[in-house]
Amino acid sequence: MDLTRSVLDCLVKRAQAGDRPALEELVRAIQDPVHHLAVRMLVDPGEALMATEAILVRIVGELSTFSSDRPFIIWVLAVASAYLLSAPSGLAREQGITFEVFEDRLLAALDDDNVAGPEDALALSELRIVCSMALLLCLDRLHRLAYVLGDVLETDDREAAEIMGVSLSSYRDCLSTARERVVLATCRNCGVVNPDAPCSCPKRLAQAERSGQVDRSAYAFATRGAPSYADVLEQTKGTEQFLGVMINQRAVGPLLSPKDFAANLAEPARK
Repeated sequence: MDLTRSVLDCLVKRAQAGDRPALEELVRAIQDPVHHLAVRMLVDPGEALMATEAILVRIVGELSTFSSDRPFIIWVLAVASAYLLSAPSGLAREQGITFEVFEDRLLAALDDDNVAGPEDALALSELRIVCSMALLLCLDRLHRLAYVLGDVLETDDREAAEIMGVSLSSYRDCLSTARERVVLATCRNCGVVNPDAPCSCPKRLAQAERSGQVDRSAYAFATRGAPSYADVLEQTKGTEQFLGVMINQRAVGPLLSPKDFAANLAEPARK
């Protein structure tokens, strides 16, 4: 649901006054961007869905504190970011991995004897997306958030700084550091961005399936509007590697919430 600021502000005022249908519509308007951010921060679809619900509950509970002197969606993403930065570490499945450890795992999973073919198109798309997003877990949460807001979601610098609750200069420093690390690691290892890199999805697919990273019976991303593996390869071909990294990171589909939280979260407004 794509609503203008004026429409959202109207819904907010009605919801703050106790209008249950307005609150339902408001939750329905924001659940997808909240879920998108949660998936990019947490990677795991199940954990992202739980985080989305927790964030929406917090937004509904704090709605009375919102003031229309700034865009509602910026306030929503600020609430979401605060939650995602402070959530228990187990929720994010953070294992303290570094880019070096991530690289070692990539190279150890290569299998020259079981290279994927054209019939594995969906599985390759799933692996590319999962691997690209998992790479960001090598960043601490603050740098990960800056990178997701800036280079993935293409948020305006000032709005991103406001969402993160930091100064503009701090945000830009954070984004610059995160970008440098992600670009370096990706260009050094990823065959999607750099044809000369050692790792390629076709050579990793067999091990990814054995480890459960890719499950052909339940694709989390490949069948939900994401560009195909072949399409992303074509888009990155011949581009500057910096641009190729951004293309690869953004090509994950809309990441819409698979659950509609609106009715249940709006229920208290009727009491």
